[in-house]
Amino acid sequence: MKITIRIILLAVALFLLAACQQEAEPAATVDLAGTNWILSSLNAELPLAGTAVTLQFGTDGTVFGTDGCNRYNTTYTQDGSSLTINQSQGISSLMACEEPVMNQATAYMAALTATTSFTASGNQLSLLNGDAVVATFVAGTLDDAAPEANADLAGTNWLLSSLNGELPISGTTMYLQFGTDGTVSGSDGCNQVNTSYTQDGSSLTFGQPGASTMMACEELVMTQAAAFNAA
Repeated sequence: MKITIRIILLAVALFLLAACQQEAEPAATVDLAGTNWILSSLNAELPLAGTAVTLQFGTDGTVFGTDGCNRYNTTYTQDGSSLTINQSQGISSLMACEEPVMNQATAYMAALTATTSFTASGNQLSLLNGDAVVATFVAGTLDDAAPEANADLAGTNWLLSSLNGELPISGTTMYLQFGTDGTVSGSDGCNQVNTSYTQDGSSLTFGQPGASTMMACEELVMTQAAAFNAA
């Protein structure tokens, strides 16, 4: 590929989360109590660069986090896969931020208010209003959303949660595993891939495509796989 990618680590943390190779079976009735999440998309758009938006479910019926500008704290009610976040009972800090950040914060809080149900699969959470996905998250905390600069990728595993500003096709899993020997392997959602990489601080270069399986998949999945490899 010989494409050099400058990793903005906050964005990487939002796009990708260290994960296992295999995706867990969907579990719509997962108990959200005690779980922590980082926003990966809002109304099908990526979070603004430099912002970290979080959602933490307490074991006492509270839910709290940051909307990218202010901290919030309110209550939630879960009944199976049904979920209601009760904004009328919430409190929030009152910091002023740049207009785009404030607009995103407003849209995020509106998405929480609109939530009627959720789905959870592996390390991913989706909030829904009816059949529409209003926000998606990857498991983690604020510390996970802001790793130290130029973190070493060797020995880390990452699950893709967004590609070119779009969510992965439902039922596909794309991931990268960075070896300690300069190799990187993973899946493009259709085939296994294997090549080399070179990291220099926050710059990352992938070598020419290496070994790959040759499975044929549906056209949309193949198109997504091609975009993943091109990225």
